Amino acid sequence: MSMSDLILSGLNPPQLEAVTAPEAPILVIAGAGSGKTRVITRRIAYLVRHRGVLPYEIFACTFTNKAAEEMKRRVAELLGSSAPHEFHIATFHSLCARILRREAAHAGLPPSFTICDESDQLRAVRHVMKELGVSPKEMTPADAQAQINFAKIQMLTPDDTRSIAETPREQVYADIYDAYERYMRANSALDFEDLILRVVRLFRESPAVLEHYQHRYRHVLVDEYQDTNAVQFELVRLLAGGHRRLMVVGDEDQSIYSWRGAEISNLLDFQKHFPEARLIRLEQNYRSTGNILRAASTVIARNTERLGKTLFTEAGSGAKIHIYQGQREWDEAVAVAETIERLTESFGFRHGEIAIFYRMAAISRIYEDRLREYNIPYKVIGGVRFYDRAEIKDLLAYLQVIHNPNNSLALLRILNVPKRGLGTKSIEAITRLARDLGTSDWQVISSGALDGCVPKAAAGRLNHLVEQIHRWRDLARTAPPADILERVLDDTQYIASLGDPQSLDVRSRIENIEELKSSMIQFAIENPGTGLETYLESVSLASASDEKASGGQVSLMTLHSAKGLEFRAVFIVGMEDGIFPNPRAVHEEGRIEEERRLFYVGITRAREVLFLTRSNARMLYGEPRYSEPSVFLRELPRDVLTPLVPSELDLDGDAPLADPQPAPADSAAPRQVAAGRFRLGDRVRHPILGEGIITGIQGGGGDASVLIQLDGGEVHQLLLRYARLEVLR
Repeated sequence: MSMSDLILSGLNPPQLEAVTAPEAPILVIAGAGSGKTRVITRRIAYLVRHRGVLPYEIFACTFTNKAAEEMKRRVAELLGSSAPHEFHIATFHSLCARILRREAAHAGLPPSFTICDESDQLRAVRHVMKELGVSPKEMTPADAQAQINFAKIQMLTPDDTRSIAETPREQVYADIYDAYERYMRANSALDFEDLILRVVRLFRESPAVLEHYQHRYRHVLVDEYQDTNAVQFELVRLLAGGHRRLMVVGDEDQSIYSWRGAEISNLLDFQKHFPEARLIRLEQNYRSTGNILRAASTVIARNTERLGKTLFTEAGSGAKIHIYQGQREWDEAVAVAETIERLTESFGFRHGEIAIFYRMAAISRIYEDRLREYNIPYKVIGGVRFYDRAEIKDLLAYLQVIHNPNNSLALLRILNVPKRGLGTKSIEAITRLARDLGTSDWQVISSGALDGCVPKAAAGRLNHLVEQIHRWRDLARTAPPADILERVLDDTQYIASLGDPQSLDVRSRIENIEELKSSMIQFAIENPGTGLETYLESVSLASASDEKASGGQVSLMTLHSAKGLEFRAVFIVGMEDGIFPNPRAVHEEGRIEEERRLFYVGITRAREVLFLTRSNARMLYGEPRYSEPSVFLRELPRDVLTPLVPSELDLDGDAPLADPQPAPADSAAPRQVAAGRFRLGDRVRHPILGEGIITGIQGGGGDASVLIQLDGGEVHQLLLRYARLEVLR
């Protein structure tokens, strides 16, 4: 096969049109799984082979270095080149770093300027905050770092941020930004966002330099264009503005990163900025089955911020989409684990071909626990396992110290968390003295042996911590683990120490802490009469679980982390109002369409089988909550849905779903009038949840359960053999 045939072979008509289009602005709307990488790589090879463009005259932008290296390799193979480095395919940051090195004098930079990574930048922010006297308790360095980066993405100077600040807190951010910029200049340093911003300023201020690079890069291609932010858009506009030989490839239906600066309008308004642009739609999907695509297309059609397309496939309808409704999250997680078992044992799926997606990382804990219980190997993508997260390890360390103060590993972890002003030298003095005396660190700090070995202020703080630990240990003799954790959080002000509760990172960490509370409450319900020791033992055993390594691992991740990936089988769990769509995104930020795009992304990651699961009641933020089905479940077409019964899973002849949405909790099974001494309408008291009314009774004997509507309105399902209910009648 000739090189020409290799470049154009196997392309469908829209792909061929995009690859061979005239040298003018081109907007390629590439639906999920439609072969956009193939189009970009073939376009580059076509320009070189058929249009006489030299490799170094093309700049193609990707959003990750890994994607750039893969594209280089594929282009080199298409052209028979043994030198992939000839092709300038890179990230925006990589391009701009190269330009600034060459044009340092024009950009007002020393030739040997330093590029700081995120950790270097954070240290710089921490330094200037200390110089300004801004306490980390007032705002964390990570929050200030995020504000600085966002300002640079929007091309705002410190003076700009100061002029638009509306609150004293925003004024402080502007002061930090100003001091940070002066500090970076003094150290001849740039951060990642500076790289793009300084090139944009250089191009605006130096027409000759801009003209040089417009001539150098005669063709500009941008992948994932829907994810570009304001400064990236301006860079592309300037770079391609002279010759207008620009191709952008993207999908407005997969724009899910507005919270980190991405602007969907860059793609939607492309034809306003380039009126002569040709619009090409890639709608044939090569990944998913017909039923999966029909569900995705039906849901996303409700959005208004889109140019429009309809995905189709020649692969056939495939299995229907399986819907599962559990009475509580434990049931849901068991159903997921049992279904994965059936997929691997009866249908030939490998663990590495299966993924579980969730909207909130905090709810992953229940699914992780069940996978371990079923000895199913898994890995958490784009994050860490629930019990390995820093805030969870901190709080478990507190509980371990309360249970056993002589646990030095746990004690040393919490000594200065939150910050108590204990320096490294003080902590080293504790461990050295304990070693010399042949005793534990706890004995050293609780016996007064440290007097004179550490500064007086540090000794006072340690004495205060010792008093707190004694009080917590007294509480632990009678209180359940959740109450002990609540007292620790109150006494230490741990949550306040995390920083601004409006920051995404802090929000996520608070959600994880609330999920830890939920796990403790659920543990107390399922293990009545047990205390802190039993709970810590269960967590330790879970954390030390020995997972199988053969056959890959099931992937767990947030829906945001799932973009760009694909799996044979996908579970989207927690499909409940209050979880997905995210209420904060919808009610505070008005981003319902972005939440729907996130659902669309999740659906289209599945190649063969898609499972959507939810529960009627879930322990969330430390409280039991009755939940309605996600609005997105009601937007799915009925005829592609089927109920999930793990033991009867059939991927060929699935029955249609009888109802367009899962049934409400109190109609999930026939309601019985009585179970033992309990009757419908009885008023009862639970030792942890409080008082409520029995609104449903299901099952019999040892499997009997009741639905209780608590006085606060929440609904919870309890197994009678564990519930310890008191009838108040």
